[in-house]
Amino acid sequence: MATIDPYILKHLSHMQPALYWLDEDPLEPQPNPTLIGDVTTDLCVVGAGYTGLWTALIAKEQNPEREVIIVEQRETGAGASGRNGGFCSYSLTHGFMNGYSRFKDEMAVIERLGRENLDLIEETIKRYGIDCQFEWTGELRIANEEWQIAGLVEEANLRNSFGDNVGLKEGSASRAKAEAEGLRVVSVADAVKEATVIMILAPDHVQRHIYTDSILPNLKDGDALFFGHGFNIRFGYIKPTASVDVCMVAPKGPGHLVRREYAAGRGVPVIVAVEQDSTGSAWPLTLSYAKAIGGLRAGGILTTFTEETETDLFGEQSVLCGGASQLVMYGFETLTEAGYQPEVAYFECLHELKLIVDLMYEGGIAKQRWSVSDTAEFGDYVSGPRVIDPHVKENMKAVLADIQSGAFAKRFIDDQEAGAPEFKSLRTKGETHPIEAVGRELRKMFSWMKQSKGDDYKEGSAARG
Repeated sequence: MATIDPYILKHLSHMQPALYWLDEDPLEPQPNPTLIGDVTTDLCVVGAGYTGLWTALIAKEQNPEREVIIVEQRETGAGASGRNGGFCSYSLTHGFMNGYSRFKDEMAVIERLGRENLDLIEETIKRYGIDCQFEWTGELRIANEEWQIAGLVEEANLRNSFGDNVGLKEGSASRAKAEAEGLRVVSVADAVKEATVIMILAPDHVQRHIYTDSILPNLKDGDALFFGHGFNIRFGYIKPTASVDVCMVAPKGPGHLVRREYAAGRGVPVIVAVEQDSTGSAWPLTLSYAKAIGGLRAGGILTTFTEETETDLFGEQSVLCGGASQLVMYGFETLTEAGYQPEVAYFECLHELKLIVDLMYEGGIAKQRWSVSDTAEFGDYVSGPRVIDPHVKENMKAVLADIQSGAFAKRFIDDQEAGAPEFKSLRTKGETHPIEAVGRELRKMFSWMKQSKGDDYKEGSAARG
């Protein structure tokens, strides 16, 4: 016998097998006589459902002198006539799959317009003070036969391609890009009000302000807070309430790469964790999110917020960013100071690094050594430890200790709070290193190199918009 999720049982435990349609309602207005004969009008709306009623209302608002008639075969506002809650879908095509089968190329726009339609209906209700307890609750599709599951999975995967609400700060440079993808862009506060799953993808140093100002006041019991990196939870800059789930799906790559791999039918590996399981369903939700962004196509690793944060910061600082960048610059400086051409030094110390990393990516250090010449391999063994000697490992341990103690986090956040003087100074110093100027000129001649499309990078600058 199948096991039922305790979370579902909890929310269904109070249900009773009873009718929810009211046969009589003393507040229900008397129906008008059946319309027979010719009638002259400025506008005839066919169908007195939600959309028909709203259309007629807007028409009268635009021109109060306009004659408007609504014709309905059965009941006016049937979706809420004595019902235990009326249901108003934003779909303009009587269901997503129905629309997708007919208007595949236009579905992103159709989905966005449908959401905007429902937004305006809500705004109209508020403007007229209509007490109908309007709320965004989402939709839950259920398969009651096994053969229906495949169809629901297909629909869910297709819907993931069109995204959901995106909360952005006022004036965000990303707004136009999000809207061009058919996404509905709202304020962070409004996105949280409507959502039950909130993914926070802002920079580490601004997340706590967004949380305090826009997220916390609008969180509801049972909501799920998702993070792409555990920094603010690990170091206590964000302290969620006990009534929400706290989850993490951390792709092992930048956002634009995650999107590119997903669109290509692949995925970027993810690290997943749950810090707080208030509802009892945090893990299934976390794994479903990881699958939805394509992460589980490539693989996922179970971790904790602490392990992900500390190892991620260490890898960035000691090897991937700080270590590799400094090694490249020192190599370039050593050759140019010895009188070698800067262009040759650039190729030997930076350009060819991609070849080596790609080989390591494909088959580890062993494949990289297998691919190079015997001379290069022998030099790897005898000279590598001379450059990266045991003192480097001791330095790495000191870097890790600063991360674990929170010293690095405090230094970073304190600097950001002060206007980032240290950060900006170090960035400028890096951008003005001679290797950058040499690289810019050489890359102009790289006819084989494909320029990335869709990102916001500006040549020569590490600053982000």
